[in-house]
Amino acid sequence: MSINFMTSEMTERVFETPTLEQLNDLSGDGSTDRHLLRFRRFNRRRVVISSVITLTSDTFALSAALFVAVGLFRMIGPVEIDAVRHLTTLPLIIGIFFVIGMWRGFYPGYPVAVVAEFRQIFYANAALFATLAVGTFLFREHFNYSRAVFLLSWIFSAPFVLAGRALLRTLLGKMWFWGAPTLVMGAGEIGRYVINSLQSNSQLGIRVVAAVDDRPENCGYYQGTPVLCGLQYTRALAEGLGIKHIIVAMPELPAETLRQIAHDYGDIFEHITIIHDKFGLSSLWVAPSNLGLIIGLDVQHQLLRRSSQIKKRVVDVALSVFFGIIALPLIAIIALLVRLDSPGPIFFRHERIGRNNRRFRMIKFRSMHHDSCGLRHLLDQSEELRAEYETYHKLLNDPRITRIGHFLRKYSLDELPQFWNILKGEMSLIGPRAYEPGDKMQGYDEIIFKVAPGLTGLWQVTERNDAFPTFVGRLHIDDYYICNWTMFMDAFIVARTFAVILFGRGK
Repeated sequence: MSINFMTSEMTERVFETPTLEQLNDLSGDGSTDRHLLRFRRFNRRRVVISSVITLTSDTFALSAALFVAVGLFRMIGPVEIDAVRHLTTLPLIIGIFFVIGMWRGFYPGYPVAVVAEFRQIFYANAALFATLAVGTFLFREHFNYSRAVFLLSWIFSAPFVLAGRALLRTLLGKMWFWGAPTLVMGAGEIGRYVINSLQSNSQLGIRVVAAVDDRPENCGYYQGTPVLCGLQYTRALAEGLGIKHIIVAMPELPAETLRQIAHDYGDIFEHITIIHDKFGLSSLWVAPSNLGLIIGLDVQHQLLRRSSQIKKRVVDVALSVFFGIIALPLIAIIALLVRLDSPGPIFFRHERIGRNNRRFRMIKFRSMHHDSCGLRHLLDQSEELRAEYETYHKLLNDPRITRIGHFLRKYSLDELPQFWNILKGEMSLIGPRAYEPGDKMQGYDEIIFKVAPGLTGLWQVTERNDAFPTFVGRLHIDDYYICNWTMFMDAFIVARTFAVILFGRGK
């Protein structure tokens, strides 16, 4: 089969996802199309190209951190320092970080679990500057540098590297060369759910090239992804396209069959991910547990631990006081704008459910007309709005919202008064959503109402309209947060919250 490419589109089209016809030729008689040969050859270079790009991003980030540290110290430091002498350490800093990164698997930068990346970059940054600190102590006659500059560099380095990588994934997520080519086994409900999720979150760096299924009704194309009929073609596709990642999305298969799949394809796939189901055990924090000759799974709910809640409360109070003081001028301006925009009170108080099912009054800036009709009346007047609310438990274009209310909601500024709820212990800075007494919790209340709701949370910073658009999806994300909580996850959510506010992605 011959394929003609236009010169201006040649590079991108050579490496685009193969068509179903091309894959059928590959899995049928063993012949290989020119397009597939190029695709396979490029897969070998993909890691090198992406690694170079990611390392370049890290280099700029580390350089910026050192430049900012030196510049800041020269502005406010008590003594004069030799800026050039300090900047000459940059190659050493980049070299050590690169060695640590190669050892820890930082490159090519995908596939990535963002919270895990937060933790790894933090530890790598700590190891980097600990190494420099030891070096300056042992060889002080050759490395006489300001400790304050190194301390500032350490503070700035991790945020700069993480911000650079986040920007890189945003820019390159849709590019034809970015991401690990991946095969999905199973194109039923769960398989399609996986494909949708990965296409909606391309920044994760998992690029679905094809899928296989043993049910004829699932074969063909799904969301542009070719689906071959026959699980027996898995090995041919992996070898023909150079695919090293597979996701097994067939939870209906017996455990013995899934075990056999993992054994049969362990020699060709470097990463085999088995999806248990959409919202079940896969949402829980699990770790293998050795019970003699039996391997069990430890299921833990991280945020339900007393020690975790104490740490979280200390951070809540400290950050709420800090951010609350900084936000006071903004809060005063917003209060004035709300008062001038429409008649009614400045604040809106609404009953919500807190920890241990305790009711409390959550405070927000009023973003709706005070004299507007109630929600129930509005839903009774429109079947379309009623169906939307039953699915999402909110209205995307609510006619009751004021002019300033649209702005406040877009940038999530209507939530600022909740710092008071946090200081009172009714809420947390980060946590699950604050649910209303009338919400149908679908059985998730047993775990969600054991922790304090948050001003922000994982759902608020997730691409809500893609993988988890429904109310049940939000419940699942809150459940996932409670089970998987770490301080690094909270750090990630805080960073993403600032991005949501900055770019006006609030819903």
